[in-house]
Order: sequence, then structure tokens, then C-alpha cells
Amino acid sequence: MRSISSGNCSGSLRKDRFSKLEKEHLNKWLTIQTTCLIVVCENLVNRLRRKFFKAILHQDIAWFDKNNSGELATKLFDNLERIKEGTGEKIGLTIQYIAQSLGGFAIAFVFSWKLTLIMMSLTPFMIVCGSFMAKRAALVTKEEAKKYAEAGRVAEEALTSMKTVIAFNGQQY
Repeated sequence: MRSISSGNCSGSLRKDRFSKLEKEHLNKWLTIQTTCLIVVCENLVNRLRRKFFKAILHQDIAWFDKNNSGELATKLFDNLERIKEGTGEKIGLTIQYIAQSLGGFAIAFVFSWKLTLIMMSLTPFMIVCGSFMAKRAALVTKEEAKKYAEAGRVAEEALTSMKTVIAFNGQQY
């Protein structure tokens, strides 16, 4: 599809095709879009952080014996960071990619509907490959989160134990 559009458009677009004012308007609207998406993302993460904290405050004492606070802090930070990375600008990019795909198929149908139907037969294969890669990435991410939580637990335990060592004068000179 790209070769069709590039082949027909080569030489027809000049560098001065867009005026300076049009470029400024485009930059302005892209800045507004990005800013709005980032603000929504930050508000979402802040709201989730407050709900998580409220949920922790309503737990029984026995729950805190089973769950280490260092692990909880690491999991909270890691998960919220992933949510922040997954939302925000990426929502805008997802909408843009969907629109480009639909537009590409429309242009392809106009130029050669037979070739487009042949290329569309590969779409299920691409979807299967993409879902396989997504599942694999999710498994790796889950393992990574477990290891980070364990590291956070060990780090918190080591740092809080320093007070005990100092209190009993157990440090070496």
C-alpha cells in the first residue's frame, strides 16, 4: 500500500507545500493533544494510587503479617509506572495507527481490490503473531515484577535492620 501511495505521490509534494502558518497550527494542535493525554494519564495514576492506599488502610492486621511492606511499595510503583507508560501518549498513537490502517485499506481498495484481498488474507496470521508476542511479553513482565518485588522486600529489610544493628552497637569500625 505504501508503494502505491509513494509511487503516485513522488515528485508531487514540494518542500514548501505547507506554509509556515499551517506548520505552526499543526504543532499547536499536536502539543495540545499530547498535553491533554499526559494530564489525563497523570490524573488516572494519581487516582489509582489513592485507591490503592485507601485499600491498604482498610486491611486487617493479619494481612500485613502475610504481605511485606517493601514488596507492596515496589509492586505499587512498578504497576503504576506500567499504567503510566501504557496510557497517555500511547492512546493517541493507537488511535492514529488505527486510522492509518483503515485509510490504507481504503486507498488500497481504490487502486487494486484484488491485491488488497490477497494482502488481507495475511491479516489473521499477523494477528496470531501479534497476540503470541503480547502473551510472551506479559509472561516476561510478570516474572520481572516478581523479581523487583522481592528485591524491594530485601532492600527494605536491609535498610530497616540497620537501625537495629546501630542500636546494639554492632557496626564494625
